[in-house]
Parts: sequence; C-alpha cells; structure tokens
Amino acid sequence: NIITQLYKVSGLKVIERTSVMQYKNTTKRMNQIGAELGVGTLLEGSIQRSPDRVIVTAQLIDVQSEAHLWAQTYDRHITDLFDIQNEVARSIAVALKGRLTEDDAARFEHRPTANLAAYEAYQRGKDERLKGAGRDNVFRALSDFDEASRLDPTFAEAWANLSRFHLLTYWYGYSSGTAPLEKAQFALNKAIDLAPDLAIVGAVRGFYYYHGLRDYARALQEFYPALAKEPNNSLLVASIGYIERRLGNFEGALDHLLRAYELDPLSAHRAGEVASTYRALQQRDRDDEYLRKLIALNPLSGGAHVDLSWNAIGSTRDFDQARAILENAPAGATTGRLLRGWGNIEVEAENYDRALALFDQAFAKFSLDHNNDGMADALSGKGRAFQAMGLLDSARSSFERSLATALKDLEELSPNARAWRLEGIALVEAELGLAAQAREHIDEALAIRGPDNDAFQGTPPVRTQALVYKMLGDHDGAFDRLTLYFSQPGYSYREDVHTSRFYAPLRDDRRYPALAAKFGLDN
Repeated sequence: NIITQLYKVSGLKVIERTSVMQYKNTTKRMNQIGAELGVGTLLEGSIQRSPDRVIVTAQLIDVQSEAHLWAQTYDRHITDLFDIQNEVARSIAVALKGRLTEDDAARFEHRPTANLAAYEAYQRGKDERLKGAGRDNVFRALSDFDEASRLDPTFAEAWANLSRFHLLTYWYGYSSGTAPLEKAQFALNKAIDLAPDLAIVGAVRGFYYYHGLRDYARALQEFYPALAKEPNNSLLVASIGYIERRLGNFEGALDHLLRAYELDPLSAHRAGEVASTYRALQQRDRDDEYLRKLIALNPLSGGAHVDLSWNAIGSTRDFDQARAILENAPAGATTGRLLRGWGNIEVEAENYDRALALFDQAFAKFSLDHNNDGMADALSGKGRAFQAMGLLDSARSSFERSLATALKDLEELSPNARAWRLEGIALVEAELGLAAQAREHIDEALAIRGPDNDAFQGTPPVRTQALVYKMLGDHDGAFDRLTLYFSQPGYSYREDVHTSRFYAPLRDDRRYPALAAKFGLDN
C-alpha cells in the first residue's frame, strides 16, 4: 500500500507490486535488484502485528552505495495504519524529490475506510487479482470486493473494484446476459457518489466505457485524467495502451505498453502485451523477443509457447523448430490451448494422426474447465484433419459436434465473447454447407468486432470472413474481404494467408498473385 501511495507522486518511477514482491526474503544484493528492476533506490522494511498494534520499520537505500538515505520505525495502534502508510510515502517522496507539490501532498490525505475488516477483504480481492484473470480468480476477487463494500458501504475503492470485476466477468464472458453490466453500473454509481475525484473511480469509469460499452474513445477521456493523479500506476498506463491499440494508434499503444512493462518488469502479462503489439506492427523479431521474455517469466504459459512456435514456422515452414519449442515446454504448460495449437501445426505439416491425438488431448483439457470455445475449436481441428485425410464422413461428424458445442451458450454471451464464438461457428457452418447461417454469423461477428470499431482484434475476422465467402462460392466477395484484410494493420501476420494450407482456398483466385505482390508477400 506504500507502493500504491507512491503511484501518486509525480516525477518518480515506482515499480509495480507484482514485480517487487518477487524479492520477498531474497538474498540478492541491492545493486543486482536495482539493475533487474531498473531503479536507483530500494525501499526495504518489515511489519509486525499484534491484535491492536502494528510495528513498521522502513529504510530507503541507494542501490549503488547501499547507503541508507532514510530510516524510521513506527509503533502505533492498528487504527493508525493509514497514517503510517502516508508518513512513509511522504518521507520517501521528500527524500527522493526534495519537496512535495501541493497536489502530491493532497493525494496522501485520503483514508479509504475506518473498517479494518472491510479493508482486509479489499486487500484479499487485490491479491486474488494478482494471480491472473482466470474465471476462478475473478470470481474470488469479486466476492472479496463485495464483502468489503457490504462491511463498509462508504468504502469508495471497494465499490469501484466491485464494478470493475463485474465488468471483467462481462468482458470475458464468464457471466451470462447483461446482469453483470447492470451490477457494474450500480457499483460504479456508488463509487462516484462517494469519491468522484479518486483515480480508481475515474479509471473504472474508463473500464465501464471500455469493457462494458466498447466505446474506446470515451474510455480514453476517463483514463488520462486518472493517470495524471497516479502517474506511476502501470495498470492505467497499460489500459491506455490497450485502448490506443484498438483505436488503431499502434505506435502510441506500443509507447504506453513499453512504459507499463518498465513499471512492472517481472510481469509476464505485460511482456505478452508488448509482444502482441509488435505482432500487430508486423515486427516478428521483436514479437519473438518479448515472447521469450514472457516465457522466461512464466514458463507455464502454454499460449506463449504456441505463439512462438507459429512464429518459427513463419514463411520458412520450419516445422521441426516449431515442434522443438512445444516439446521443450514444461509439463505444466501443456494446456488445452498449447495442445490445440500444436494440433493445428501438425495439420499444417500434414502429420494428421498426431494432429488427431493432440486435438483429443486438447478436448479433454478443455472439458475439465467446461470451456465450450476450446472444445468446439478442438473438434473443428479434428474435422479439418479428417478432411485432409479424405475421411469426409468423420470430418462431417466432427464439424457437427463442434457446431453443437459452440451453440450451447451462445445467446448468453456478452457481445465481445459472442463475436469470438461466432467467428468459429461461421467457419464450421461453411464446412457443413450451411451457407445462410455461415454468412449471417460471420457478418454479425464483423458488425460486433470489425476493424471499424476495433483496429486491433477486428482485423483477423475479416480474414475469416474472406475464407467463409470463398468456401460458400462467393469469389468476388472473398477477394474484396481479402483486399480489405491486407490493407489493415492488425493482430495477425498477412503471411499466414500466403503460406498456410488453412487459407489455401483464398490463394486460388487468379487475382491473388497481384495482391500478394502489392503487399510484398511474394518476396
């Protein structure tokens, strides 16, 4: 919480807690830690707590000389906890900057709650979020923030985070219908009524427009003022980067995401977002660089191993290198996503029996999590493998099972999650010859998440739309969509279309060679 207080001080670089806490009980030298985090000063301390008292020791250390710049011990009643946090943060700011601005000083005065039970529930929610954005983590954090807001209905930060986590369940499709959005709006209004000027409240207003309404331009109008109040908050910096990316400002997005990674240098998630932005900028080498950073920080990230293996294939079609990346991944990284991606690579390599086995393993993993998206994708992968083997009855059976799985909870999904699902559904329907349904579903996916309203993740569906149209015999429509795809920046590489067997139908058009030459794909 001292770190959180220091977010508010302009002119400092403050490392995010997710990176800092990895040094708890470390035996590393100060200068090594400073070099790894890219800082010149470290705050070290300890806390002892009895039922009604707390003893906090803190010292500020120069990493090169290891000299103490400041040190203090506080022995106070537990109810003075926030005063101690404020005093430590003020002392550090003065020691490093020489003085505090009036705005900096004013931001230290806020006391979030007088209810320590509510505060502890709030802290549990924050800790839970640090474990990731998986369904279980999000719902546990949601429960903690709900408890905090019930224990102290005047706790604005608890209401703000409660709103944000309802928005996450809506954005990721963890909850059905519009109820999460309505709950998020209710909690946000509570926070606004209590403390409209808090940075977290402004940020959650931004998240409401971002994750709730997908109004990215309006979301930015909320995030920038919030960042001005907490200039060291890596979440706010990164969120601006995410939104700039969706608005098509990829260079500006990269600047913010690199800054967020600088503030949180041991975060695998931050490294991954930088990697995907370089991917959108068609910079494969830098994408690889940050994927490797991600894997070094989190070797169990199955998705990162898959992305790196696809990059290895690239235009060279080096399947041996791609396999080596996946084979060398630790056992814990063998997720459904890794197995599904590996299966797709084996289909590309025309190693169909192995592909079928991998898709079966992926299906089993996804089934454990009741992940309909993953199960449907694994089944459609099997369908494509059977199809390539000439086993058309088996292919059709797999495609039919995939479609039935994907349609199960479609009507309950949020627009964002629905768009992802519809893209896969349309491809399977096209394989099954369900022309009207396939066209309707891919067009709906583009209406929700197309390049006009999402320059980052709205471009790949255009490629899918081109493939669906081609499979349905609409060659002119397919070529028109393919031309649009090549003309857009976006998340995927254009060379996938030029080399992958999956997109081979798009290359059959007599107009394709000229289009490929225009975008440098025939080199």
